[in-house]
Amino acid sequence: KPLLLSFEVDLNRSIVRFSFDEVIRTSTLAIDQFYVHTDGSNLANGVQLDGSIMVVSNSDVVLVELTNSCLNELKNRSDLCTDEQNCFGIFDEYLVTDMNGNFIDADALSVSVVHPDVSAPVLVNSTLDLDRHVLRLEFNEIVNTAEVNISQISIVGGETIFVPLTGEGAPVMLERNSSRSTVTVPRTSLTSSPNGTMFDILLGVPDVNALAALRSTSTHENVRVHLMGDAVPDASGNFFPGDRTDVLATVGHYIPDETNPLLMWWTFN
Repeated sequence: KPLLLSFEVDLNRSIVRFSFDEVIRTSTLAIDQFYVHTDGSNLANGVQLDGSIMVVSNSDVVLVELTNSCLNELKNRSDLCTDEQNCFGIFDEYLVTDMNGNFIDADALSVSVVHPDVSAPVLVNSTLDLDRHVLRLEFNEIVNTAEVNISQISIVGGETIFVPLTGEGAPVMLERNSSRSTVTVPRTSLTSSPNGTMFDILLGVPDVNALAALRSTSTHENVRVHLMGDAVPDASGNFFPGDRTDVLATVGHYIPDETNPLLMWWTFN
């Protein structure tokens, strides 16, 4: 029977490397029969691997490229496979066979090497919806939404017109028919969402008005997003590297304001 000698997890390259004591029939490798856990004796809260074999030729070494969803699930676990002390592999006999059809014995073993995630997230798409007052940002990997710094994000129109997202809002006194009431102008804020590859920013009234006042950001698609270096961290704490002012990400989808204005109040003196 074949024996699994070791396995390595590379969260930067999205690869798991398996080493066996003999040549195995690579086409029989069932990666979904392999789980990683924080403890070799604890089967709870493990992650089932999912991916595809990178080189199909039979060998004693097999490389598996993880799917994005599986990779992000691993990255989102601060207690799992961050180093060699909390990454154990558990598998059954249906994991793989050797060239003669002999199944491997079910077993568990500690990872030999973990290459932790040290890559910064990359912005891959964005949508600015001025009709719904929403800015959506999408990244190539899971990000820590709780640590997003809205003040480090700007919307850019034309060549150099930056509109920083202030997140400002303040009580405003309104008068209607000699009666007074106080309302709070909504702040720009991150919509409540768990860690994921995308998140929405709900634009508050001050920021929406600042964008609407600029022709370059309110009437055409020449709009870009600018993120500073500490704007968005991934689940491992790696921050977006930040754009230079002359290298900005063009908004992938632009939806102009198509809602008619509404008179909220008026006074006569």
